[in-house]
Amino acid sequence: MSYFFLVEAGRGIYHDLHHVLGLSILVYILIDAIKGFEDDLVERRRRLRLIMITAISFYMVLLTLIELSQSNLKDYWLFSLGNAITALLVSIYFTWGYIQTSKGVSTESSSALDNSSAAQKAIDTGEPPLVAMLADTMNSGFYTHNGLSINQLASELKVPAHQLRKVINSQMGFDNFTQFVNSYRIPAVRDALSDSNRAKESILTIALEAGFNSIAPFNRAFKQQTGMTPREYRDQFQKRS
Repeated sequence: MSYFFLVEAGRGIYHDLHHVLGLSILVYILIDAIKGFEDDLVERRRRLRLIMITAISFYMVLLTLIELSQSNLKDYWLFSLGNAITALLVSIYFTWGYIQTSKGVSTESSSALDNSSAAQKAIDTGEPPLVAMLADTMNSGFYTHNGLSINQLASELKVPAHQLRKVINSQMGFDNFTQFVNSYRIPAVRDALSDSNRAKESILTIALEAGFNSIAPFNRAFKQQTGMTPREYRDQFQKRS
């Protein structure tokens, strides 16, 4: 870096490699932010995510236009330094914003992931109607829909998506929609894996039946909740028999 700035004055192949690498990282962050937008149940964090998507998109377009049209400016060391400082300040801003919006947000704890707690009790104790409707819909097997989204579930319940997000987040303790859905899918898979009558069925078949789209996300979710792989979980029941 010192050689590039002090000797080459911001010119040379390093300049191009640095920008390609930086652009690749920005594209990855942008795609990741967009992919997780609908899954996020925390409204403040969703707004921050939207600001980040907009800011990064604007920055990428602006930087590309400067690179293509202002060749003298892009090779000027002061521009490179200003660009680096701006990137640092923006990164600090979004990091701080994420920390603030995540304070007090529930984590993927066993209490939040037990669908028999908040959701199931709502049916028996007469808690808010939407919570009871939600529990009833999920318990009927709606979670088995592949690629289930918050919008599909809201449409099924005939309520606005933002209202459903608020209920799942504030009343049921989930900050991520996938966590909520998996709180139904994983117990269903566990029941199937412990069933001796289904011992010869493949784990993939059982996972797909529960609503998972592929084996990799299923394996991660299963191990995160149970502390073991699906194979290890099934084996402990087969050894007993």
